[in-house]
Amino acid sequence: MGLARHGQTQTILECIDEAEAMKSRELLLPYADALMRSAQWKQLDAILAQNKLPLSPVDRELLAAYHTRSQAGTTESIRAQLRSALTRALATNHPAQVIQVINAAESLGQTEIAIDACTRLAASRALRLQMLARIYTLQRTLSDTRGMSATATAILDMRPGLQPYADAERYLRLILGLDLEVVLDEIQLEASIPAPTPQRMLNQALAAYHAGDVESAMTHLSRTTAADLDPGPRAVFAGLLHFSGKPAEAYRAAERISSTGVLPEEQIFLQAALR
Repeated sequence: MGLARHGQTQTILECIDEAEAMKSRELLLPYADALMRSAQWKQLDAILAQNKLPLSPVDRELLAAYHTRSQAGTTESIRAQLRSALTRALATNHPAQVIQVINAAESLGQTEIAIDACTRLAASRALRLQMLARIYTLQRTLSDTRGMSATATAILDMRPGLQPYADAERYLRLILGLDLEVVLDEIQLEASIPAPTPQRMLNQALAAYHAGDVESAMTHLSRTTAADLDPGPRAVFAGLLHFSGKPAEAYRAAERISSTGVLPEEQIFLQAALR
C-alpha cells in the first residue's frame, strides 16, 4: 500500500490494469488501496466479493477497516479491525505484515495502534532502531512530549552518536523541566563542539535561561535566527526573547508561526511571545 500512501492514487489506477491486479498480491494491494482513496467503492466491493483473491487474512482485515471508514463506520469498529489485523500479522512472524498494519493504522488516524505495532517490532534487535524512530515521529503527531523524550533516550542508548536525537532529547528535557541539573551539565560539556547547529544554539540559550543567565541566553540566540528552526523550536526562540525583555522582537519572530504541530510546552513560549 506504500505507493498510494504517498499520494499516487491516480497514477496507480492509470498504470495498473484490474485484470493484472487480480492475479498478484503485490499489485492488488496498491490497486485496492487506490480504489479506496478515490472512493470507488462499488468497484472495490466487486473485487472483494471474489473468493480467490491473492490476499492474506491481514490484507482482508485492513481493507475492511478502510471500507468501514468510507461508510462512516464507528471508530470502535475500525480499531477492532486494526487490532485483529495486528494480531494476525504478529502470528505470521513476518515483520512486513506488521509494518503493513502500522501504515494502515497511521493512514486511518489510529496512531496509538500504530505505536503499539511499532513497539511489538521494536522487541527485535534488528528492527529496534528503525521502529523507535517511527515511534518518535508518531508520538509527535500526538503531541506526546514526554513519550518523545523517552523514545529519544532509548534511541541514544542504542546509538549514542546520533547527534540530532541527542539535541532533540536535551531540548525536550529542557522544555519539560526534566533532570535540569543533568541536562545543563551535558550542554555545558558540549559548548566547545565546533559548528553548533541552530537547535544546539537554542538548547544552550534555554539552558542559560534556566540557569538564570539571561545575558548568555541572548548571546546564544544571537548566533542563530528563528528562520533556521522548525516551528516548535522557533516558538521557544520567540518566547525566550519575550522573557528576556525583548517583546517586539519576540512578536516578530512568532507572528507567522502556526500552532499546528507545536507541542504543548512550546505553546507556552509562543503564547508569551504573541502577547
